[in-house]
Amino acid sequence: MASREALIDAAVEALRQDGLGALTTTHLAAQVGVVQSGFYRHFESIEALRAKAFERLTSELAADVDRLRTEIFAAGGEAEERRVYTEALVDQLDRSGRARHLLDRYQFSEDELGRIVRAARDRVTRDLGRYLESLLRDVEPELSQGIDARARARILQHARILVDEVLSVTRLLDETGVPGGRGRIVELLDQRIGFGWEAFTDDLISYLQAQRRLR
Repeated sequence: MASREALIDAAVEALRQDGLGALTTTHLAAQVGVVQSGFYRHFESIEALRAKAFERLTSELAADVDRLRTEIFAAGGEAEERRVYTEALVDQLDRSGRARHLLDRYQFSEDELGRIVRAARDRVTRDLGRYLESLLRDVEPELSQGIDARARARILQHARILVDEVLSVTRLLDETGVPGGRGRIVELLDQRIGFGWEAFTDDLISYLQAQRRLR
């Protein structure tokens, strides 16, 4: 007889691969090799299983985000260190393939799965925004003291754009199988991060300088 955990595992995998439409008693019972009556020995309804699957998926996404923060934001962000940062980012996203797949595939879904995925994406964006602010403080210590709500909004907007860039470029991790593919991905992402960071900091520093003169 299929276990309760086997049904939860099957539900989580169905969400990852096919979205909410795959969460039916018929589909899940077939996945674990039981008749539908066997399903109801463990769960009173498909909604009860769905709640458990969402709970598991939320927990897994949170763990992936925590690993991203620990392993990536500890790396440098300056030009001479950015290559190390970019390689670490690609490696982490490669290891966290399930989270990357969910972010890429379901971030615009208008359902509960989309809400869970967007919450994880927003957390990555907020963490990255705080990291970028810390880098700005290193670049311009005096100006960074004047970071106001509008400047923080710009930082968060840049972090959101950068997350989009990262997802766009690292999608190639699933698609490239040619020798040197990873190296080209790292190079492309490194260039995008570099150009974006330089343009962003130039614009933001000009804004902070203007604000400082107005005081």
